[in-house]
Amino acid sequence: MERKNGVHQDRLVKKFRRKNISSYQAANVYLQAEYLPALNQRFAQNPARPEDYHRAKPSAAELDAVFRLETERWVSNDWVVRYNGRYLQLLPPRCCDGPRVKAQVYESPNGTLEVCYRGQPVAWEEILGPPAARGTETAYGSSGKSCCSEGRPPTPLGALPLRLPAPLQRPQHPALLIPPRGHFYRVKQGDISNEA
Repeated sequence: MERKNGVHQDRLVKKFRRKNISSYQAANVYLQAEYLPALNQRFAQNPARPEDYHRAKPSAAELDAVFRLETERWVSNDWVVRYNGRYLQLLPPRCCDGPRVKAQVYESPNGTLEVCYRGQPVAWEEILGPPAARGTETAYGSSGKSCCSEGRPPTPLGALPLRLPAPLQRPQHPALLIPPRGHFYRVKQGDISNEA
């Protein structure tokens, strides 16, 4: 309140002390009854023009379009967009130029999703997984024949183990770690060259 365009200039606190006001209730009564009317009478000015140039309040739809998360995702060859572990199947008629294009996924604060391509909404439905994993296609092909000598059935695509890229894999043994600088010498247990 003290920084309202430099108008108060520490007046309010001093007036509270002079009037012995020490509670919030008494301060609010003083503000409404005496201080603000006197302040407005002293500093209020009429506007130069009577027109109101404030913008109209945005509608709820405009606010929803602003306050949402926007994420760019690829449309796969089977017209599926992956978003946060969910599979969104684009429905025909599709306004995309074809698969392998980028689409925007918008998530509202209430959790609703919207998929758009070049600013136009695209119809979609959520599916359990990619079509290849839901069908009979396997890691060894869609024939269903076993490639193993034991005659086991092939592994479905969804059951394959997750492999991390090489830099993210944990080392097999602590002795295999290479220090960032200098030389590394591996000493075997019982080596007498290090003993004095």
